[in-house]
Amino acid sequence: MFYRAVFGWEPLVADMGAMSYTEWKLGDDSIAGMLEMPQEAPPETPAYWLTYFGIDNTDAKVERALELGGSVLLPPTDIPPGRFAVLADIDGALFAVITTEA
Repeated sequence: MFYRAVFGWEPLVADMGAMSYTEWKLGDDSIAGMLEMPQEAPPETPAYWLTYFGIDNTDAKVERALELGGSVLLPPTDIPPGRFAVLADIDGALFAVITTEA
């Protein structure tokens, strides 16, 4: 696998019902996660990485981003690892925020 060979990451595949999620680990640390492209994505959408920032309160950070001119592509949503949202900054750069459950 590409990321194992390049970075030494080990895949941990989790079944999430209709989809599988690959968590990439370096030792005991979670480094990245990967999903297959959703069917809703237009066929011309290239593969991409979405950077997640770990934060302490997803809802508060989403509100703050909106106050500062950012936009919300996916509102705060609960998923197995915690609560996350997908945002765009004032220049349109995409990123996500997540509050993980302890």
